[in-house]
Amino acid sequence: MNPGALPLEDIIEPAAIGLFPLAWGWWASAAVAVAVVAAMTWLFIRWHRHRAMLTLTLPLLDQAKNDYAENEDSTRYCQSLNKTLKRYLKACDENSQLSLSGEEWTAYLNRINPRATLSGKTINALAHGSYRREPELAIELIDSELRQWLKRTTPERVRKGVSNTGRKAPHV
Repeated sequence: MNPGALPLEDIIEPAAIGLFPLAWGWWASAAVAVAVVAAMTWLFIRWHRHRAMLTLTLPLLDQAKNDYAENEDSTRYCQSLNKTLKRYLKACDENSQLSLSGEEWTAYLNRINPRATLSGKTINALAHGSYRREPELAIELIDSELRQWLKRTTPERVRKGVSNTGRKAPHV
């Protein structure tokens, strides 16, 4: 049989699949990858901002503790703690209620971060220690609780807490 006599036509092969345009699955994967990178970048920036503020704030607590160890002046120590906390809150949000004092101040701190609770001794030291001498101040307890409060209270939590308090100026 003669192959040229058969009524067959040449097979036309399809064009090779190119790399572009990509299939929809690749586009979806790229979008997910971009979203993950953006989320990780955002979380890293938040974490870094909080760590930077802690790097500046925690040495102030150390300095207050060292000053207390030298002079044992409880009013000065409590004033220094309140000043440090107010500086931290002001750095986090300019609209923080920094003019508060006493029980209102400690209630404000608890409203900002209700999960990072402070003990009665710490609350008493922050509320009343600046105005009267405390003969037996639990320095280690106060220091560790304030460090934990600062570590758990991110700038975003402060902004959220400040906005939840209504940004009303207290009656002074």
